[in-house]
Amino acid sequence: TACLVAAGARTALSSEQTRALARSSHTEAITDELTTIGNRRLLDERLPTLTADAAAGQPLLVSILSIRRLSEINDTLGYEHGDGLLAALGQRLREHADGRGVPARLGGAEIALLQPFDGHLARAEEAVRDLVASIATPVRIGGVEVEMELSVGVAASPLHANDGRDLLRCAGDALRR
Repeated sequence: TACLVAAGARTALSSEQTRALARSSHTEAITDELTTIGNRRLLDERLPTLTADAAAGQPLLVSILSIRRLSEINDTLGYEHGDGLLAALGQRLREHADGRGVPARLGGAEIALLQPFDGHLARAEEAVRDLVASIATPVRIGGVEVEMELSVGVAASPLHANDGRDLLRCAGDALRR
């Protein structure tokens, strides 16, 4: 029986390790390595719940922020400077969201921020402009101060769309206007 107890304890430990590994693997799968915020997989997980909440009365604001001239920065200063800007933007958005919103990198220079809001679009757009002004400050990378210039597009559910993918498309369209 002592062998069975030891084997049982070892199996329980292995099961806990397996669960911890699965949690760790899932976290890595939904996290953008460069910015350490969410990625598109996280958006795929969270959008259905957030849009359902919007349909149930908690409006959702989708903002897509893009670093202007990122390719030019990469070409002239090097990729470490462009990567540094992306990492800084991710950190600043994570701090801003503070658990109330979901920042996630879409790819390239674009990061989405999903957050509930009070349903007043003009107030939300003003808050997004204030956010951009507060986070679009220079970043010191490798001894060089690099300007962070941002563009932003905004869409709201249920005003612009009810489906998560449609909301992202609307915010992307607004970004490119």
